[in-house]
Amino acid sequence: RNAALHDELEQYKRTSSSADRALSEFATAALPDLVPGLLTDEPVLVLAARGIDTNSVTLLQQLLADAGATSLGTVWFDRRMDLTDAARLEAVADALGLTPVGDEDRESVTAALAEALTSETPEPVVIEPEGLPGPAVGDAVTGDPNAEGPTAVEDDALLPFDAIAALADAELIDWVDAVGERARLESFPAGRVRLIVLSGEGAELNDDIVVQPLVRAIAADRSGLLVGEVHKPRSTSDAIRDAVQERRGMTVDFVREDDTLRNRVVTVDNVESGWGRLAAVLAFSGVDQRLSGAYGVADSADQVLPDAEG
Repeated sequence: RNAALHDELEQYKRTSSSADRALSEFATAALPDLVPGLLTDEPVLVLAARGIDTNSVTLLQQLLADAGATSLGTVWFDRRMDLTDAARLEAVADALGLTPVGDEDRESVTAALAEALTSETPEPVVIEPEGLPGPAVGDAVTGDPNAEGPTAVEDDALLPFDAIAALADAELIDWVDAVGERARLESFPAGRVRLIVLSGEGAELNDDIVVQPLVRAIAADRSGLLVGEVHKPRSTSDAIRDAVQERRGMTVDFVREDDTLRNRVVTVDNVESGWGRLAAVLAFSGVDQRLSGAYGVADSADQVLPDAEG
């Protein structure tokens, strides 16, 4: 009996090892060839909880680039963005140009950040003296509202770039480019930015501190936000043995269980895998971005991948 069990175990190990190799080859060799042109010139900003698997975030950025997206980098948030702490709430509000008076302003600060991230960056406008061709007056090309002379921006609304740059300058977030170096963008492209929020296993902050309030605030203004869950990559046999691993769906189920959010937010519960990263790209592809959908391998997912036809 023991010999038979040993033989079965060895067969299982060989089978699971072969499956893991196949998945790895799919993610590294085949996957990049499936996505070119799906997101040509689409601006994408990733907001990620510090503590989750960094390589999974890097691989997602690589696949977005393979699909043709314009990466606006990754914003890493951690305890410095804990708005339940009065001092940090005040620091974030100050960076965003707000003036809170107490804990009750946590919701308004979160709403202001969400409004900035979902706002539309205006097209750059070159303003020239009447009758005289020439360069733009002031800094109208970038739409800098602080530039001298007329500009393309006529109000003081906080734009996505303004909010991220202000938080980075105040050292409340880490803003890096697609390869992990300090982001050095001077503006965002015109139009709306596509947003991906990532959290999951190992996150420094509980999701109810930053992720959930921010997602709710963004979804109240705009459909199509993507929330992704990241677990520590494990082999098939390790995943079965590891009884302490976090529950699949831990990050995304608050969306999937909410009648309003699940119709306004896309969720992917396995971004650490090639299949999950492909789901994220497909969810953002096509003429009309998918406004909702539950993808992945958790019991709460509807299917592994979005339908190709959208």
